[in-house]
Amino acid sequence: MDWKKMTDVALIPVVVLLILQLFGFVALIFPSIYRLSSSYYLLLPLGLLLFILPASIYLYTGYSAVKKYHLKLEEAALTGALMSALMTLVNTIVTIQSMAIHESYPGAFDTYAFILIYALFGLVTGSIFNGLLALVGGLIAQWQLKKVEIKGVYILLAAVIAIILILAFLFFLFYLGVL
Repeated sequence: MDWKKMTDVALIPVVVLLILQLFGFVALIFPSIYRLSSSYYLLLPLGLLLFILPASIYLYTGYSAVKKYHLKLEEAALTGALMSALMTLVNTIVTIQSMAIHESYPGAFDTYAFILIYALFGLVTGSIFNGLLALVGGLIAQWQLKKVEIKGVYILLAAVIAIILILAFLFFLFYLGVL
């Protein structure tokens, strides 16, 4: 494993993901922005934007890892998984700190426990999902470089696109209040 190349690949995408997370936290922490973002007209596009942009960043990371940095597919997938784990840890720390600063839930141990359980769940599932997205990006790069002629590339790409569409549909149903 070439850790130097993996960190070079992940540097700019991690900074962009941190900026996106900061934007999401600002929208949740400050009441005036939260009221604006919780309007029905802005909630769905904002939610989809905060879901689709990170997914495309992970795809690009895998693509860039294979095409520009000549990493193997497993290194590209591991880069995406490690980036996701880092983002989950930062998200958890900032959430707990913002709750402590704003004292929105003073003394609510069960709320902190829920956040930590949610973070652990997000750490595992997010790392797997985003590692797969980086893998698909790497497969696309290999396919473009004509190094691989596998029908499985199409199957894997279709599966990831289907998962993204299903999650977007579930988010839409949640937005409508069906779920």
